[in-house]
Amino acid sequence: FKLPTNPANTSALFWANKLLAVCEGGLPYEVDPFSLATRGVEDFNLKGVLGFSAHFKIDRKERMLYNFGIATPPNAALALFAITESGKVVRTGSIPLEGGKQKLVHDCAMSEKYLIFCIDPWTLQGADFAKALLGTASFGGSYKWDQQAKTRVVVVAKADLKVVADFQVDGFSLYHFSNAWDEGAGLKVHVNKLIGPREGLEKNFKNMYDAEFSRQTYNEIYEMTIDLSGDGKCTSFEPVCKEMLPMEFPKVAPSVMSRRARYTYSSGWSGRATYMDCLQRYDADSKTVDFHPSEPNCYPSEVELVPKKGGVSEDDVYIVYHEYDAATHTSDIVVVDGKDFSGPAVCRIHLPHHIPYSFHGCVIQQGQWV
Repeated sequence: FKLPTNPANTSALFWANKLLAVCEGGLPYEVDPFSLATRGVEDFNLKGVLGFSAHFKIDRKERMLYNFGIATPPNAALALFAITESGKVVRTGSIPLEGGKQKLVHDCAMSEKYLIFCIDPWTLQGADFAKALLGTASFGGSYKWDQQAKTRVVVVAKADLKVVADFQVDGFSLYHFSNAWDEGAGLKVHVNKLIGPREGLEKNFKNMYDAEFSRQTYNEIYEMTIDLSGDGKCTSFEPVCKEMLPMEFPKVAPSVMSRRARYTYSSGWSGRATYMDCLQRYDADSKTVDFHPSEPNCYPSEVELVPKKGGVSEDDVYIVYHEYDAATHTSDIVVVDGKDFSGPAVCRIHLPHHIPYSFHGCVIQQGQWV
């Protein structure tokens, strides 16, 4: 059979003193940090693991990287692993996938104690799975939405990567999480819930050049409350703020990751164009939203939040992103001050070319290279 190839095009990771290009379709590739030349596959000596999620979680306090990936077929499971800063795998775990069905799990959330997975019914099974393994159909194009199925929620303890709760809620589709934090005997989890049908979004992903985005292909942030006092259950699942624009790519400041955050930043869709054309920031204290709109025909990427030197408050960050100008076919690197989110950019670097469409990135602090 034929395993899927790995484009390594979804995110970048700097860990164990290596710069890695990452996509869940396979193990990461190490690249030279200066020339970006490919050095080869970095497997961290993982066994029985085919994939390595582009949404790794780094616990800065513990100085540990947590991640997951699909297990090597025919084993239908998510493999879980924790990797130290030196690149040593110190803990492993597994989430079996019911009925031997392969699921596309793109992201997870992390609190101080737990990893949280929402496994929606976007499923690869039976004859479709066989065709993909034989190479007569693509893996990505072979998944189908099971309208009758539920979304499975699995909570895993970081201490030993064992499942502590496993339950179902009404079916919903997602790609990303915003944040999660421990609260009382349970958890709060902020989930990007897709507004429209999954099939419409996946159609766009098959050909981004001819994609047609609308409200139906974007998301709302929902807050899921999980009670862990018994076997685990969801006690509420509600949108956090109806004033937020349809959105994607949520971020919170590194200082409040895995804790309750006041501010959540994301890309937003105002309806002026088919693609996201502004940034927005949700304030959980005041329940209000601030906006940083782009000029007409300009489209911002996902943001990275860079802590200010000596900063003490949550909004002591610089919001860094690249912005595509369709009129000139060039891109700018833009920096916005977190203290003046709706104000003008404090820095704009004009590039003589465009930066191709991208998904995720990372921040490498000065002095990290060895």
